[in-house]
Amino acid sequence: ARGTAASVEELIDAFLRPAFALRSRERTRSYRLLWARLHLGTSDAVQGVKGELLNPAFQRYVDALARALPERDRDGLALDFQLALGSVLHVLGGHAEELADVERLSDEALIGRLVRFAAAGIRAGAPPPDARDGEAS
Repeated sequence: ARGTAASVEELIDAFLRPAFALRSRERTRSYRLLWARLHLGTSDAVQGVKGELLNPAFQRYVDALARALPERDRDGLALDFQLALGSVLHVLGGHAEELADVERLSDEALIGRLVRFAAAGIRAGAPPPDARDGEAS
């Protein structure tokens, strides 16, 4: 284990790469439907899979984000991670292609863009220090 916390960008990159590796091998409608169902489905079966497999991994990512951004509130980071995940799911689900020529981008270019976008969003999620609306950071 290294002595310093991973950066937000490193964490997001580590999260994205396995999904993109699978996506590049399985550019099919069924892959997209599986991703959508796993992350957006509400059936008991899907919720069971999420609870058993996905949520523990997500919790570890939020824990790592909390180490990378110790000034941030964990609940706020968890929400910001979910918001970033929504962007990733949108792209992996094939919906970005409806408005943009995503296919012209290499996976590396798309991963880089998603990493920068998600990291900026996670960092921007904290309210300004003088915010008085009671929102958690």
